[in-house]
Amino acid sequence: MSVITQIKIVDQPFEDCLQRVEVSLVDTHGRKKEKFVLGVVEVNSLYDQLAQGQSINLDNRYVQDFSLADYRKRAGIPNDQTVILETFSARNAYFENESGTDFSFAEFNGESAVFSNCIFGDGPVSFYHASFCVKRAEFQATRFGSGLANFQYVEFHSESCMFDGIQFDTGDVQFISAKFGDSKVSFREAQFGEGVVDFHYSSFGNGNLTFDKAVFGGGEVSFKRVDFGHGKVDFKRVNFGDGDIDFSEADFKSGKIIFRSAVFGNGHVIFDHVVSESDFIFDNAEFGNGKLSFFGAKASKLSFQLCQFNNYLDLRVNTVRRIDLSYTIVRDIIDLMPTEKCKVEVDQMNFSGMRNLGNLYLDWQGNKVLKLILSQTDSSFKQKSEQFLVLKETYNATGRYADEDKAYVWYKRMELKSDLEHAIQKDARNAFWGLPNRLF
Repeated sequence: MSVITQIKIVDQPFEDCLQRVEVSLVDTHGRKKEKFVLGVVEVNSLYDQLAQGQSINLDNRYVQDFSLADYRKRAGIPNDQTVILETFSARNAYFENESGTDFSFAEFNGESAVFSNCIFGDGPVSFYHASFCVKRAEFQATRFGSGLANFQYVEFHSESCMFDGIQFDTGDVQFISAKFGDSKVSFREAQFGEGVVDFHYSSFGNGNLTFDKAVFGGGEVSFKRVDFGHGKVDFKRVNFGDGDIDFSEADFKSGKIIFRSAVFGNGHVIFDHVVSESDFIFDNAEFGNGKLSFFGAKASKLSFQLCQFNNYLDLRVNTVRRIDLSYTIVRDIIDLMPTEKCKVEVDQMNFSGMRNLGNLYLDWQGNKVLKLILSQTDSSFKQKSEQFLVLKETYNATGRYADEDKAYVWYKRMELKSDLEHAIQKDARNAFWGLPNRLF
């Protein structure tokens, strides 16, 4: 682990154990962060309990060289045969096995499976094809050392899966093709290390999913082709690091997707061909210097209020009912130009208050710009005039002078209506001076 572990075995009893182990966690500067005492469990006695189908309680225990692969080899059973673990608890336990702590093809039964505050030392840890048939699967504040954390093909048949405060060191984290069922799933304040974090092809059901305040350490993060089910998906205040972030072809169904105040680093952020019946909320999110793409996306709404875009933003979506770019700062290109592969069907788009230091690629006819702005029900005449002015300036900068003229005409119309509206608010009699405009 990046936090150095010092272990000292002492020939003194601890509860029902003959030996105890004194564990000290020391930072890289030699300062002790934690110190605690655990009872030493002989792995052979643990294997005997498994063979007899007994409940397993490893709370406050130190377990060395535990591996279900080794257990199967000793028992003479196939490598992929399921091993039943009844009412398993390893709260505050410490597992150490440099060749790999292995729970592959395990089936956890009973009320709960508990690994909360558990520590896995350096070396790979595998829950490959494990199945959690319990009410609660608990991994709160669990710490993994350096090495692969393998949760491929794991299945959760539980009411809740809690990974709050879990910490992964420098190895990759794999939840490839994991099935979370209808569980409520929480990775709140999870800490991921420098390795790749891969959830692609995994599936979630109707339970809510949260990664609130989670931190990714800079490796690639993949949620490609994930089925997020109908639950709410919460990534607010997540720090995604500088690695590439890939949500391409993910299916979010009817649950609202929240990335509010999330921080994206300098890697590319890809949401190409995502599908959702609901809204994507990115309000006040921070985007680095990587490309941000929603090419071919389908959603009810994309909201980017108060965001700053430092690189190319591809909004050549398939169908989105509403895009909100209000009060954004644009330093590069925002591309909404229809193509043969992406028709870019958008009913409303709001970019009032935008500070455009780059360029908007928006076709007056192809994108039905007039409808996009005039159909806004939550913007004033003043805000509509500002949006037409932004378009007028960007059409001028890109040499589309015919579109510039159209934008200018509508800018002046909305400006006049705004001035009249303001005058009437000051004195209702000023409505008389607006009659010629209304009549003609």
